[in-house]
Amino acid sequence: MTYPGNDWDIQRNITLRPLSSLTLQFGTDALHRISSRDAVYEPPGVRLIRGTGQGNHVIAAQSFIKVIWRPSERCELLASYIHASIGSLVKDRGGRDAEYGAIQISVKL
Repeated sequence: MTYPGNDWDIQRNITLRPLSSLTLQFGTDALHRISSRDAVYEPPGVRLIRGTGQGNHVIAAQSFIKVIWRPSERCELLASYIHASIGSLVKDRGGRDAEYGAIQISVKL
């Protein structure tokens, strides 16, 4: 959603380990344009919003939760959920909030 070099990205998070086999991570990732002349891009560098010198600098805030469970030394289960709240800059161009998640299982053979 952004392109390295024309944005700043501040990610605050908390990591908890209630058990040696369980890790919980919560946080928010705030994305802002450095200048109102900076465009907003999507991978692999396709421009979504032109940098016209106008509009808010806020691109989005992504709140997330990640759970990692390691039932053994050879197995890991990761589940994550993210809610992206877009800023008015993206909303004014037809964008909308998004939610997505992932589940991943890793096994060492």
